[in-house]
Amino acid sequence: MYTSAPESDGSTPITELIAAIRDGQSPLAPSRRPAGGHIVSVDLSVLDRAQVNDILHALGIPPARPIEAVYADAVTATKTLADAEIAASPGCATVNAEVWGDAVITILEPTWCTTSHTQHNGMGDHPQDLYHASDEQFVCVTRANGTPEDLFSGWIASSPFLAEATDRPPCGMIGFANGDCEEYDEAGLDRLAHELRAAAAMIDGLRAQLRRATSGHQMTAA
Repeated sequence: MYTSAPESDGSTPITELIAAIRDGQSPLAPSRRPAGGHIVSVDLSVLDRAQVNDILHALGIPPARPIEAVYADAVTATKTLADAEIAASPGCATVNAEVWGDAVITILEPTWCTTSHTQHNGMGDHPQDLYHASDEQFVCVTRANGTPEDLFSGWIASSPFLAEATDRPPCGMIGFANGDCEEYDEAGLDRLAHELRAAAAMIDGLRAQLRRATSGHQMTAA
């Protein structure tokens, strides 16, 4: 049985809010999904959860499930993985991470992680999207006039609570100047380092060639 939430003295009567909704002027905007059901966008700075459910009931829309119920399975799965990770590392540092579903999960905090696990824009992360990341470091060169130019950046990252176990281990992240970002394993980073050393050797060779050219040592064919 549905029980209506009492209105405060300062609240807008539900009948007025329903009229405003139908005119597209309210902080609550319900719409039908093609596959069935509804999507409801709500400005929670204006309406609280009880008011929202009251209005939805008056419109003939079933009240929304509590946010805790929506993400309960994801929170439970993440807590199970987090507890196992902590148990396998006695004495490790831990941190409380805020996640969707109004939940807080205690997770292991790697020594290299510099990411904040507090809420972002009041939302937090999806439980399985909690991640660790180190500081981003940049490979920067200078143009001929001395203007800095970032070639790429790199950092370490891991997402230990993803559904696929193969996606959880730490990896090297490389962000290229064109906007692409790719995951590297240890062998991939080793290959990249060799390629950069080869590029440095090429620049050294170019510099030596320029020195010879400007010193009059360049041979000219007859």
